[in-house]
Amino acid sequence: MPVYLDIASVLEQEVRERYVPGDYLPPEGQLAQRFDVNRHTLRRAIDELVNTGMVQRHQGKGNMVIRQPSEYHVHSGAHFTKNLIEQGARPRCEVIQHRVFVAPMDIAANLGVVEGSKIIHIRTLRKTEECPRTIIDHYLANIEWWSILKNYQSGSLHEFIKRGLDIDLERKETRVGPKRQRVKSADCYKLHQAHQF
Repeated sequence: MPVYLDIASVLEQEVRERYVPGDYLPPEGQLAQRFDVNRHTLRRAIDELVNTGMVQRHQGKGNMVIRQPSEYHVHSGAHFTKNLIEQGARPRCEVIQHRVFVAPMDIAANLGVVEGSKIIHIRTLRKTEECPRTIIDHYLANIEWWSILKNYQSGSLHEFIKRGLDIDLERKETRVGPKRQRVKSADCYKLHQAHQF
């Protein structure tokens, strides 16, 4: 996974937890030094925050936090893809990112693991025809599944896990929030004793 996406993920978490609209991020040179990357890489990470509408560039001043995108919880039984099919659409799912990373505080709490534990993150893009509909971030606590999940490229994640691991997932939580020109949702799963996530 590109380094700038890792940096963007850390910065997004920090913006949510430590900043309010009107605050400025530290200077790009300082951030580049902190993450031990060149300024071009750091700018690509900031671009991710700009694209989500969290940060706005101000020439000569820096990068200002403009808002905290509101997120809301959706019933764990809600099925985005199923709803699209029922409306006559033909949704497709493709993986745009998958990695093992260190769980930040809020995701760790939702998964019931210790902050800083390694977890699996899979980001998928749902499309109908060629129109992007949503980006979904899936977080899974069982790191032992990575040897199988790193091969997941498209289709239903639930079905892939059922085939590859013989496990039925139970969605613990879904949060939906706006992103500039797209919707992003996050699924956190919990492994059940009998079938599990």
